[in-house]
Amino acid sequence: MTLEQIIDTNRFPLNMPHARAYREAVAAAQASLAEDGCAVLKRFIRDDTLQVMSDEIAARKQTTHYSTECINPYFH
Repeated sequence: MTLEQIIDTNRFPLNMPHARAYREAVAAAQASLAEDGCAVLKRFIRDDTLQVMSDEIAARKQTTHYSTECINPYFH
């Protein structure tokens, strides 16, 4: 899949750093990171791609590590 098929590049024009939407998204993420160390990019992934990603995860589930312990947001 291409970047444009996965990410909502209208809302997050990653390939257009001079675009207003790009600068606004970066500024919002930076402000969130400065405030609490976490940036949430709502609707970053295209809605029509979520099911494709979910299906891929399910198909590979048997070959991945799974833990029921909540360790941190990056390894759970």
